[in-house]
Amino acid sequence: MTVETKRFLVSLWESTSTCLALVLLLALAQPYFSKFSSRTKSVLTGLLFGFVTLVSMQTPLRIGDGIVIDARVVLVGLSGLAAGWESALVAVCICVPYRMFLGGTGTLAGSGAIIFAGAIGALFQRHLCPKPGSVRIRDLVLFGLVLGLNGIVWTFFLPSDIALKMALKLAVPVTVMYPISSALLGSLFFLVIQRQVALDDLNEARIGLLEMNQSLERTVEKRTSELRELNAGLSNFTAAVAHDLNAPIRRINSFGKIVLQESKAMLDEDSAQMLERIVETSKQMGVLVDDLLSLSKTDSVVIEATDVNLSAISSSITERLKQAEPARDIQVTIKPDMYVQASAGLMQVVLENMLRNAFKFSSHRETASIEFGQSLIDGKVAFFIKDNGAGFDMAYADMLFKPFERLHSASEFPGSGIGLTTVSRIISKHGGDIWAEGQVGEGATFYFTLPGAVISPAAKQESAASAPYN
Repeated sequence: MTVETKRFLVSLWESTSTCLALVLLLALAQPYFSKFSSRTKSVLTGLLFGFVTLVSMQTPLRIGDGIVIDARVVLVGLSGLAAGWESALVAVCICVPYRMFLGGTGTLAGSGAIIFAGAIGALFQRHLCPKPGSVRIRDLVLFGLVLGLNGIVWTFFLPSDIALKMALKLAVPVTVMYPISSALLGSLFFLVIQRQVALDDLNEARIGLLEMNQSLERTVEKRTSELRELNAGLSNFTAAVAHDLNAPIRRINSFGKIVLQESKAMLDEDSAQMLERIVETSKQMGVLVDDLLSLSKTDSVVIEATDVNLSAISSSITERLKQAEPARDIQVTIKPDMYVQASAGLMQVVLENMLRNAFKFSSHRETASIEFGQSLIDGKVAFFIKDNGAGFDMAYADMLFKPFERLHSASEFPGSGIGLTTVSRIISKHGGDIWAEGQVGEGATFYFTLPGAVISPAAKQESAASAPYN
């Protein structure tokens, strides 16, 4: 390898590494311009390209005695290709005065090449590569060839005795090096720019999604607030109507009873029967009004959770219900030590309704059997109240917890159709679930869950005893 070749390779390495490092720094600086307007961004890009070009001019590529080329034309051209006319103009205004300051016979040719390189870059940016993502390798190679031809043309502005000689010596290096350097430096620059554009788009999408989520949350909060107000209004309306109806209905019932007791002998059979129906209907209306009042109070109660002994509450209720019907044979089994974290008052309402139903729907049995216990269902602690009463068709199970829906006639089993609705709302208010299983003529089992419930020791022993052996 000759000394001249070694010098050329060293010079090529210095020039290439310097340009690559400078262009990489230039590309990395671009994201910080995103907060500025497009014109300001173009000016700042031109400033950076201009000063990077000045640095690259300090490490030119030596291709022969007294003949050097550098990346000034490529870099100034890239400034126009990257950000348009404003950027190219700023870069030209930085580089041309410096080239004129250096002086020499090639001042006019060098300055002209720089000016036209900026113009070529701006033209390419306007017509062929309007966006960084649209720049292709072949566009950059073509861009480099045009820049090379620009450099060769300007050599003819050198003194006539050396113009043709310089043009011939530069023709091959320029037409080879400029396309390669344009493709290499341009690809590096635009690759970093495209990556930043993708990150900006992703960030904008994230911000848009965040704003959409916040808007959705505000909408949900607004709708929830409106729904609460509507429910509160409905509860108040129900309570007001029920309260206003309560006194007149009780008067009708009381006056009807008095008339029956004191004047039944004076009435014909049809009139007495109609009066008895009025008394019975007013009694049912009184029960319905009381249940509506209970339901409206349930919706407005704020839960204050405490340790509640469901076993003790249910024992008290069943004793009272037994005393009300001493002639019946009723077998009640209650699992001991069943505790939950809940509202004691609301749990009293739940168990009162469910146990009353168990007593009522088993009233046609010679011996009624009612059980209140616990079991593990799908890993969750579930409470159940089971009876051997009339049962129901599972096809209509969804109707059980809807207001005023009844699966049995009022003449067979009296009631308002509100009790289980109240129970369902209380369980839901605590964050639990309720469901039922039954069979016509075989009885029914009502299950409910409550968050944080723990299975009682007795129920745990039963579960362990019933578990299959491995």
